[in-house]
Amino acid sequence: MILYRKIYSRAKSREIHGVPYRVTTVTERKFFGKTPTSVEGTTVHVSHLEKTLVDCADHPACCGGIRELASAMRAADEGGCFWESVGEYLERLDNGAATKRIVCLADQLGIDLPTRAALVASFTSDYSVLDPTRPQGPTTARTASGLNVEPATLAPTEA
Repeated sequence: MILYRKIYSRAKSREIHGVPYRVTTVTERKFFGKTPTSVEGTTVHVSHLEKTLVDCADHPACCGGIRELASAMRAADEGGCFWESVGEYLERLDNGAATKRIVCLADQLGIDLPTRAALVASFTSDYSVLDPTRPQGPTTARTASGLNVEPATLAPTEA
């Protein structure tokens, strides 16, 4: 397991107690959807569940891939995710590929996105691959996505 830490200033990746931490640098405008939390007297910022899903859609390779995002979306839906917030965060992030990934996966997983119509209206004319770590596959005009992942692979697996 590799843990990722998002920052907007430069830092080195390192290993702590045998766990590799990979630091990714992102623009400051992507730092929203978080809550300050005290951990042993130190304040840290923890992202909201909904923002974590959006971050995973923004960079699927940093969350274990599109299948992990699908699994996280399924668990979030069962746990009472505020999908309206996901829509707001997607609009604020302003990343067409991330928006298309969330909408496409929600359609595949049977998740009702209350802001789906607005999200689809924001789609650009270009096609975005569902999984950017894999080669391009067939496309679907409905979500303007390259379906390079078999829908059956997004189904839950037995633990």
